[in-house]
Amino acid sequence: MPNFDVTTARRKATTVWSGFTSGQKTTLGLAIAAVVVGGYFFTKWAAEPTWTPLYGNLSATDAGSVTSELAGKGVQYKLSDGGSTVMVPQAQVYQLRLDMSAKGLPTGG
Repeated sequence: MPNFDVTTARRKATTVWSGFTSGQKTTLGLAIAAVVVGGYFFTKWAAEPTWTPLYGNLSATDAGSVTSELAGKGVQYKLSDGGSTVMVPQAQVYQLRLDMSAKGLPTGG
């Protein structure tokens, strides 16, 4: 297997780059920028959890108690339906329901 020579690779890249017109250089730069920005937004989207309801139709008191408990555990949550539904990452919903039940939450049934 031949050794990789950085100097030779740089020289070849410079030769190819200098053969581009200014329009081609601009297009290539924009394409690279689009790939980088698209990759950033894709990874940000892919890392966002799938939210599912932990509990719905909660009273304000129960919603406050549940969210306080979740915050104390360091669990991400979102409120929807005017604060009466607590949403959590789907992968944690069943364990969190068991944990909340063991603490007697929610109290409203």
